[in-house]
Amino acid sequence: MAAAKQVTTGTPTVPSTLALTRAQGSGPLTVKLVVSNGGASVAATLTLAVTEPATDPWLQRTPGVNEIPVTGQFYARDDSGMGKIYYNGLQAGAPDQVFLKVYTTDTGADVLYSTQRQVLVSQRYTFTAPVNAGLVTYKVTYGTTTGGIDSPLNSVTNLVCGDAYIFEGQSNSLATQDLPADATNNTWIRTYGNNGGGWGNAVRSDTQWTVGYFAFDLALSLTNTYNMPICIINGAVGGTRIDQHQPNPVDRTLPGESYSIYSNLLNRVIGAKLTHGIRGIVWHQGEANNDAESPTGDYDYKSYQQYFIDMSAAWKQDYPNFQRYTVFQVMPKPCALGPKGDQQREAQRTLPFSYAKMDILNTLGLSGYLGCHFTAAGYENVADRTLALFKQRYYNVVPPQPVTTANLKRAYFTTSTRNEIALEFDQDMSWNNFSKVNYYIDEVANRVLSGGASGKIVKLQLSAPATATSTLDYLKDDYWNEGESVSSLLYGANTLPALTFADVAIEPAVSAYAAWASDSGLGQNAGALADPDGDGITNLLEFILGGGPLTSSQAVLPKVVTVSGGLVFEYDRSDASMTPATVQIVEYGSDLTGWTSVPILDASAGIVTITQGSPTDRVKVTIPASGSRQFARLKVSQP
Repeated sequence: MAAAKQVTTGTPTVPSTLALTRAQGSGPLTVKLVVSNGGASVAATLTLAVTEPATDPWLQRTPGVNEIPVTGQFYARDDSGMGKIYYNGLQAGAPDQVFLKVYTTDTGADVLYSTQRQVLVSQRYTFTAPVNAGLVTYKVTYGTTTGGIDSPLNSVTNLVCGDAYIFEGQSNSLATQDLPADATNNTWIRTYGNNGGGWGNAVRSDTQWTVGYFAFDLALSLTNTYNMPICIINGAVGGTRIDQHQPNPVDRTLPGESYSIYSNLLNRVIGAKLTHGIRGIVWHQGEANNDAESPTGDYDYKSYQQYFIDMSAAWKQDYPNFQRYTVFQVMPKPCALGPKGDQQREAQRTLPFSYAKMDILNTLGLSGYLGCHFTAAGYENVADRTLALFKQRYYNVVPPQPVTTANLKRAYFTTSTRNEIALEFDQDMSWNNFSKVNYYIDEVANRVLSGGASGKIVKLQLSAPATATSTLDYLKDDYWNEGESVSSLLYGANTLPALTFADVAIEPAVSAYAAWASDSGLGQNAGALADPDGDGITNLLEFILGGGPLTSSQAVLPKVVTVSGGLVFEYDRSDASMTPATVQIVEYGSDLTGWTSVPILDASAGIVTITQGSPTDRVKVTIPASGSRQFARLKVSQP
């Protein structure tokens, strides 16, 4: 689990401290201390149960005491959907009042939007003017009032309010490499320029207001779809490793000797007055980490996740209101870099397991890829794939199917003879028979004879039994051809290519329940009918309903509501508990003796509706009206 931390160095009389300040996920968190004074090391561990809040309260930025708008400024909307224009300062003389008037100007005329008036306090005024987000330009006029006459003193124009995002990483996030200059701009897409450039209309590539082809195309689609101004601040730098993006531990605004990428981005966001307005961060980086060039002296993939955790902890402090990460798994053997690209992509694939609010995409299968970067049309394709995710995460669109790339959750043998492997993904899958060539058992090709997909499970039949310690790879750098005429990729049911994986251990053929009980730390309390947290819900039900067996709560229990004389019986079902892991039956009747049984299968059928999700699906049973009384219950068992 990713967590922000602060460490203080102790003295011979004052102990060192480790303060865990912000978790970015939920579950058991193990803290380990190892002490060595030259002799044998001494270690101690402590495991904490961590629950991340579902949402964080929106933190308001404290404006400067003399802060006033500047022409072209972008204001980010907060959780209320409004932005706040601050106008603060000192006024000489002794006017009766001072005023701030806000006008809308996008219709070609100044239309009064709001007026505020204040009496000076020690010659000081502090105005906060809320404005609606949307395709509206604003003007503010400040002045004094004496004897009932307003005297304007200053006006600032071309102000907008919308959504702000950060793009970070290397050249595919910057998205300008080998592409022509394109100064096309849109008044509703803004950025805060490099090198003190201030506010300007963003462009794909040409000026200090460059945001790149990828970011500009995504912003353009969002603006056109949602009538929302978009601000992009792109801090990506081509050809850089993740260690070069780390914050200065002394002061994150200072570049020091090796922290300029982080500090430059942070100082631009501070200059833009958007530290508390960033909604999301897009990270596309990792091509430069396929070798062993990081300061650790070992292969970069081994330290990649820790570097990201440290960097994201700083982001969470500097941009406290951002909602989600969007991370990209890089392409196989990008820019012909290696030799550990397979393992680097694996580090990226498993990164979301440490975060509650991270989505991961890839760019496999998109046209316009040139082996390292993309054509202009290719970056538009990357933006389109990202757009579907942004619609869901930031604009409350409920997609008919998942819009992320399928991610492997676990691999396990289905038989004691180890001649078949089941791959459990986080969404429904589609089998591509041509993908057989891309699976490697113990790094040996052509071990898969056949395969198939059912729901979230892909099964691989092997030509010969694997060993108990075998590992599985999908799509290796050295053998994949991005120019293949017939796709050999594995796809989700949503038609997006799955993430690649490497060196995945294949679990023995144990029940899904047993694996869950072990992962949950139940130990001696792992019995299916046990209830170690005393909440009245057995372990087996906790497994099915997605509950926490060591956290007392009945919130996961099924819900029953009356609709048109009938009943609607609903519950969340964990992916791992799907057939054949458990048998789930909803029973209903007009008394407590005669029951009608409804089997709950993997997909919708009859009066059962399954809404796919991850890590749980929503099960809804619509029970027809029958008599004056109705009862319903969920019965579960293991086969």
